[in-house]
Amino acid sequence: MTWLAKGFKYLKQSSGLQQRGKIGSSGHLPERSLLAQLLPVLTSEHTALLSFVDLLKREQEILVENRTDQLLELSKQKSTDALSLNELTEARRSLLQKNIPQLSPDTIRAWLKTHSPDGLAIWLEVIALTKRAQRLNQTIDSAR
Repeated sequence: MTWLAKGFKYLKQSSGLQQRGKIGSSGHLPERSLLAQLLPVLTSEHTALLSFVDLLKREQEILVENRTDQLLELSKQKSTDALSLNELTEARRSLLQKNIPQLSPDTIRAWLKTHSPDGLAIWLEVIALTKRAQRLNQTIDSAR
């Protein structure tokens, strides 16, 4: 099972939590329940970003080597992976918004620092990989 398939399987399993009574009347998840759901989502997002950065590196190599015949297939994969990554990002956002009303990288960092050192380490990697992917994508766009 690919990392994307695992991530989506998790998302499907975790949907509908309020209907099953796992979310309190205030809309907040109990901390343990939130962390049990959040860590796999963060891990899936991290794995997806690693894969996406590798894909961007391959795209950059293809452009540098002028192997344009391979760009169409890579573009399809890039679009698919970007959509999947967006869904994982939204899943993370949805979970965190239940306990952090004003989401930002800093508020997430502070919340994770207090509640989950393991989650914080993954989050810091997610931020770094996101910045790396943005830089690679800008380089690719300027090379076209």
